[in-house]
Amino acid sequence: MTAPWLEPVRGVLDRRATPVDVFFRDDDAGWDDAALGRLLDVFERNGAPIDLAVIPEALGDGLAEELIARRRRSGVRLHQHGFAHVNHQLSGRKGEFGSDRSVEGSVPTWPLVGVG
Repeated sequence: MTAPWLEPVRGVLDRRATPVDVFFRDDDAGWDDAALGRLLDVFERNGAPIDLAVIPEALGDGLAEELIARRRRSGVRLHQHGFAHVNHQLSGRKGEFGSDRSVEGSVPTWPLVGVG
């Protein structure tokens, strides 16, 4: 069953003569581990790639280990999404690393390590 709001998109895609490349990205990985796990299960079952924008400060050890395992198993792609996802701008557009924050205040307090 397709959600009604997706019907116009489905119609356009069904009428195309050639495939359309798309990518899926989930924002804010680290805030709702259970929901993220369910989403990743759907993508993994269908052999579909997904990119995750991960908030390092919100990432617990358990989720970190799970994401590394999924990356190795199914090709989940991980991207850093800020550090703590906190607004530091005093006015205007919100931002974690904007002009109202010093360079010194923007340096992470955790060691930089690779994800094998």
